Amino acid sequence: MSYEKKLVEENEKLREMLEKLMEAGKEQITAISELHGRVKDLERRLSRKKKMRINKPKKDFSANTMSKKSVSCAM
Repeated sequence: MSYEKKLVEENEKLREMLEKLMEAGKEQITAISELHGRVKDLERRLSRKKKMRINKPKKDFSANTMSKKSVSCAM
């Protein structure tokens, strides 16, 4: 009789441990999923930012414009 009682107690403990592990696993999956979504969002933002830099017209800092400005200031 005591063998059966020990077996039942051990079985109950194992079930409780399994429930705790399952809950921890669910929490980890939720955290990973949230982080994955955040990474994707940041990647999209970075991609847009890079595209904006590429499409932005660059200022002309050539030697001709600099020399014209310096000549007009000297007069």
